[in-house]
Amino acid sequence: MTRVTAFVRRSAEFIAALLFGAIVLTFGANIVARYVFSRPIIWADELVVVLLIWVTFLTAALVTQEREQVIFDLVYERLSPAGRRVLLIVGSALLAAILAAALPAVISYTAFLWRERTNVLEWRLDRVYACFAFFLIVLVVRRLALIVGLLGADWQRTLAAVEGRDAPAGDQA
Repeated sequence: MTRVTAFVRRSAEFIAALLFGAIVLTFGANIVARYVFSRPIIWADELVVVLLIWVTFLTAALVTQEREQVIFDLVYERLSPAGRRVLLIVGSALLAAILAAALPAVISYTAFLWRERTNVLEWRLDRVYACFAFFLIVLVVRRLALIVGLLGADWQRTLAAVEGRDAPAGDQA
């Protein structure tokens, strides 16, 4: 992992932790307000949902590493390293192509949502759902970077990183 990638990942982890903390505090405050004071915070549920959407897509795009992804490896595990390399290249290219093809429609629809607002906080929905377009862009870039790594001379190292064989013993999921 390069220093820039590590910095982006650590920053995203910090932001995600802050967002998750805000979710917990807001949710907890609303429980206390509702059941202790009989006066729920009317905007709390909406804020929790928006923060949860953002923390989910932010962490999926920038924090989750390749080896932490859920995969169906019945065939993959039975292939040689060269076969796994080819399968990853083909699968990554296909996924990047599908996501890249969907991206203009996602961006267009998200931009269209500027007219709509959330019910209580009245936040523009294009801003609320912008994280999804960001997520797709990052996924396409990550897939392309994986393909480049697998096509390079040091593809075994990239394959080891994908499979988690490069991680310290206590760091594997």
